[in-house]
Amino acid sequence: MEYIKIVIDAGNKDTDIISADLAEIGIDSVEVRDPSVMTGIIENQDVYGWDYVDEAAATEGGAVPEVILYLSKEEGQDKIRAIEERGYIISQRETVDDSQWKDSYKEHFKAAMLNSRIMVRPSWDGSEPPDGVKILELDPGMAFGTGDHETTSMCAELLEEVGCRGKYVLDIGTGSGILAIAAYMMGAERVLGIDIDPEAVRVARDNGEKNACPSDKVRFLEGDLTEGVDLKADIVTGNLVAEIVMKLAEDMGPCIKSGGTFICSGILSEKKDMVTGRLRELGFHIEDIRERGGWVAIGARYE
Repeated sequence: MEYIKIVIDAGNKDTDIISADLAEIGIDSVEVRDPSVMTGIIENQDVYGWDYVDEAAATEGGAVPEVILYLSKEEGQDKIRAIEERGYIISQRETVDDSQWKDSYKEHFKAAMLNSRIMVRPSWDGSEPPDGVKILELDPGMAFGTGDHETTSMCAELLEEVGCRGKYVLDIGTGSGILAIAAYMMGAERVLGIDIDPEAVRVARDNGEKNACPSDKVRFLEGDLTEGVDLKADIVTGNLVAEIVMKLAEDMGPCIKSGGTFICSGILSEKKDMVTGRLRELGFHIEDIRERGGWVAIGARYE
């Protein structure tokens, strides 16, 4: 479907006021790009509690605040006239197709080896795997996890090395379901994926069906960390961020077997000692630490 993309140069006007003004003429869905907001976030990222902020985001979209909206062709001209009557400067207008942003991730997601036994392949990629390698077909949609990020691949490698055959696996923050599905493909008896985002749960279920995961063996549920978990796992995976990994470790007792393995990542290299120290305090024995691209993955045994 085609839309008219409109970019309003906010100048020194308050973008919230512009958004409210647009709502009065029936435009209630807008995107605001304000470099000063991103600069503030970057300068105070410790306050926000985020591990990583891409500093390039501060300069994306230009040096001045902008309000961006998309109008259907049917309503476009009337709404543009109403915008201009309110004195706003339209710095850009162009016709775009929704496929330009709906499926843009497809340009960057290609088939790739997840570990030595599994190739992750999107449905639109016809790449053939090496001999003896299984295909995990994945369409991530808006959920995190395609297998090409260092944190995901390191977790998958640790899952392979620990061994999943006949085991119960719990995947916290399952995202696209990639690690949960990989665990089943490597022989896990039962797998439960948990995510706080209902859209991620929907995507993970769809991906489970694509890969012929039986619903009585592989389940995906909405929940916050261990909330709603009814599985006592041999292996728990958590590809999250450092602080949430530590929180998960604190609450893990009821859902991991004695001697079970905790595989975690999403940890920046500079936070490695903080996380490993906390895991040891909680009674975990660190068995494997690997680093790649500034990220860390940890394999630890629960004692």
